[in-house]
Amino acid sequence: MNNVNSYMKDTEVELVVTAISQEQHQLKAVMLRRKDGVFELIRTASADLTEASWKSFAAEFTGQKDDKMNKTIVIGYGAGGVVFYRINVPAVKEEELAALVRMQIEARLPLPVEQMKFAWRTGRADGGKVAVTIAAARKEQLQNFAAEVSALEPAKIILNCEGIVKSWREVFSGDSRERLVLDIGMDSTQVCLVEDGHLSNAASLDIGTNDFSEGQGETGERFTQDMRSVLELFGFSDTAEMPVSVLSDGRAEIKEMVSCLKSGGFNAKETLPKVNKLKAKSKLSAADIYEYRAAIGLAAMALEAEAEGLDIFEGLYRPAKGRGRSLLYTPKIAGTIAAVTLILLVIVCYLVDVARVKAIEKHFIASEQVVNCSVLSERRKLIKEVLLERPDMLKLFSEMNTEENNGIMLDGFHFKKGQPVTISGQVKNDDQLYKFQESLLSRKGISKVTIQSTKKDEKGGKLNFSMTFHYKNFTKKEGRD
Repeated sequence: MNNVNSYMKDTEVELVVTAISQEQHQLKAVMLRRKDGVFELIRTASADLTEASWKSFAAEFTGQKDDKMNKTIVIGYGAGGVVFYRINVPAVKEEELAALVRMQIEARLPLPVEQMKFAWRTGRADGGKVAVTIAAARKEQLQNFAAEVSALEPAKIILNCEGIVKSWREVFSGDSRERLVLDIGMDSTQVCLVEDGHLSNAASLDIGTNDFSEGQGETGERFTQDMRSVLELFGFSDTAEMPVSVLSDGRAEIKEMVSCLKSGGFNAKETLPKVNKLKAKSKLSAADIYEYRAAIGLAAMALEAEAEGLDIFEGLYRPAKGRGRSLLYTPKIAGTIAAVTLILLVIVCYLVDVARVKAIEKHFIASEQVVNCSVLSERRKLIKEVLLERPDMLKLFSEMNTEENNGIMLDGFHFKKGQPVTISGQVKNDDQLYKFQESLLSRKGISKVTIQSTKKDEKGGKLNFSMTFHYKNFTKKEGRD
């Protein structure tokens, strides 16, 4: 274990929570308690996963002079592979809501229920409708993670992004207004939509401080373009109206990212942690708090026994008897399915274009000793050409997943430049298939929608189909008809 810091010496017998999160290949741990209405940081530590396992790291961290402490552990689970989804359902009685939400989700999302695990919670009610936030992931993926950390006997496994929102609210002086909260890592950025102080949607971008370490202007262009796509995915169109809080420790790279957002029309602001929000034996800096922001939020959630958490591990992991039940409230959970396969395929297509940009950047960086004005000009030209050729896959997916297409069960998606997009799935009958075809044809940028094949499922009686269509000029050879 490295970077071990102790901020407090002696404690009385009391409730103390240890939270451990994983950020890339690093494990980050904090020990936190709440005293006199203020959170108190007892110690922190970090370790590289190549040098320590979850079990050995936790054992060493919690075993340091803690005989007087109530050993409660919570684990953070990263958002990779987790799909967040927002729907609006009629405002009904609580006992009817779970069935209604499940019915709505099963109609919208394509993978079989038995392969998925999900959690949901309600948000704002407006005009007789209730907003519902859903988190879903492959059950096998969650089971594997639960098995990996089960030796630690955590009281609960919580989504890291929930911890980020809690940390923003408690330590970064966050308010309850609707906004985007950006958690920037070295190679990725987590975008969290916050409503009434709680997570209501989330998405990840594959761009972080490492991409801005060399001050690439084209990198900023990609960043703002991706942020616009996420904003549209969340259902917003005006970049200036939505406040954006960028969590920061004052680094130049994060300041540059905030500057890019402002230049792109976003109402963005750098948000530094308030060191007086945490008590500690020794003095804390903004960098200390920022490094452990996710773990601090996870521990704070546990200490306050928050009921609003999206408990996606409910039923997949059970803490040891007598551990965690009185500390952590288990909310009512219902089942749903999510378009994980389709979304992951879209992300793969997106990453191919990002890789092209980075390959160009790498080539010119390697030739930095002989860079001159003409080389820099050519470099900018090439990168901009790639950006212009890059399809907006998030927008394409949203075009297919509109409300009028409820009940369409997509199970395949193939995109390659120069070839028609191919999708496959299942519908109830011919009428629903033709309506889906008409719906796609009505969308801007989609043309020549052709039903390639249909086959009736002997067991369920539904219709399996495959379909192709053109998306703008990306799927046409050499950009021509």
